[in-house]
Amino acid sequence: KVHPFFGINIRGMQVAGYLNHDNETQLSQQWKILGKLLPMLATLDFDDATKKAKKTEWYNTAQSNLETDFHGIPISTFAEEEALSIILMFSRLCLKLANLEKDEWKQQCLIKNAMSIVLPM
Repeated sequence: KVHPFFGINIRGMQVAGYLNHDNETQLSQQWKILGKLLPMLATLDFDDATKKAKKTEWYNTAQSNLETDFHGIPISTFAEEEALSIILMFSRLCLKLANLEKDEWKQQCLIKNAMSIVLPM
């Protein structure tokens, strides 16, 4: 049996996916830090975008499937959630260091490293 829950959904120009609560919180915090470090960056309200995604039919179906068909069964079988957590920790460290860095070139490199992780997520 193929379950309709896969973890990502592509509709038009948007890609939506499932993140566990800890990773979602981490991403939200990092977008707020990026907003402070790069005020010229167009503001992305990650929390609002997440709320909107959670109201979609796809998300509600996926959440229902997760609670019924997948109850007690981990979604990630090859440590995908742990891998996401690790790379989010790395990007958070980069942002923390960028916030402390006095050298503008080094600060920009740290921000680019963090954005290379945060933007695709």
